[in-house]
Amino acid sequence: MQAAVAHNAAAVAFPAKRARKSTPATDAPAGLPEPLAFTIVHTHDRVERERAAAEKLNQLLLDLEAPPIDEPARARLQRLLERSGAGHVTLLIRTITESEGNQGALIEPIISAVSSVMSAHPKWTDKGLAWIEAFDSLRLLEIVDTMRGLDLFKETSLSHYLFMALNNKLLKTMEPPPPPPKERRAYVRKRKPKTDYTGAVTRDGGTASEA
Repeated sequence: MQAAVAHNAAAVAFPAKRARKSTPATDAPAGLPEPLAFTIVHTHDRVERERAAAEKLNQLLLDLEAPPIDEPARARLQRLLERSGAGHVTLLIRTITESEGNQGALIEPIISAVSSVMSAHPKWTDKGLAWIEAFDSLRLLEIVDTMRGLDLFKETSLSHYLFMALNNKLLKTMEPPPPPPKERRAYVRKRKPKTDYTGAVTRDGGTASEA
């Protein structure tokens, strides 16, 4: 009898099947299965976010007077806008288009590589105009064309290796090594010639003095 009571108490304390957590209500169409309804709502929200990001990017490109860009570049900028924000994308576009010789370099591999450098070195971008001027000596399109001509990199990994190349080049400008220490000149003390009590110069002191 006592064993049965203990068994029933344990069953109450630890039910055999855990109750399923209640899911929040959605605005999905009535009558659809729950998984399908969740997928529809999630897809709708994602489409709305993408549409809002696309409109924001269009306005940003217009405000910055950026040149026309292709769809891969636009898609990459839109993803960066959603993930990193308008400030990051604004500086990214300005860095490429406002540096000398790079006005037409707003293409996907360069966008991805420069964005990665910015994320890896936030202290560099804090230097303001000096950050953009550091790209004046970099011909981004020529670097990409050279890398493609080597036929060593897949197109999907081109931006990664471009990031490494830009990182190494910019490191010399943004974080130059300290100048080498100046060589200390050895001090040689000149010895005065020895003289005797009469004023005559001794043997090791050079010529004799005048009388």
